[in-house]
Amino acid sequence: MGGRARGLAAASVLAVLLGGCTVDAGTAPSPSSVAPAASPSAGADCPPVRSPTPGTSFDQDLHDELMAMLERDQAGRLGTGQDDEGDQARTDRLMEIIAVHGWPTFALVGEDAEDAAWAIAQHSDLDAAAQRCALEHLRAAVEAEQASPGNLAYLEARVHAGAGEPQRYGT
Repeated sequence: MGGRARGLAAASVLAVLLGGCTVDAGTAPSPSSVAPAASPSAGADCPPVRSPTPGTSFDQDLHDELMAMLERDQAGRLGTGQDDEGDQARTDRLMEIIAVHGWPTFALVGEDAEDAAWAIAQHSDLDAAAQRCALEHLRAAVEAEQASPGNLAYLEARVHAGAGEPQRYGT
């Protein structure tokens, strides 16, 4: 699949993931405007947050793994296939990836697989500590311009809502 077709496929998946949610492009956070979440710390099991490494090589296998994880996630949610894996298994694998690489960045896995990582983190509601950890790693990647500020806004809102706190961006 060519880059443009992959981009359109990723955009379609995001539309399904967000179904009905709207964010005005003018309201998505800039890296400097995103404050740390007010929720409790990410937890002792959260790997230290580090800035993405400049010159990171693209990892096709990791890209493909994240895209396959998203496909299974969506098949279960949309009823178009079976999801024997479940959200917790995907959350656990995302946390393993974060422990090794930090947040899966544009440079490491491409924009579509960075979106896939975000979707997995979004659906990690049963593991609030992992979701907060992913948020902190995503924040560092956004600050380095290696992840989507819109994804950061949605995940921050999800973490705040899950903790019973007000949402900053109202996603």
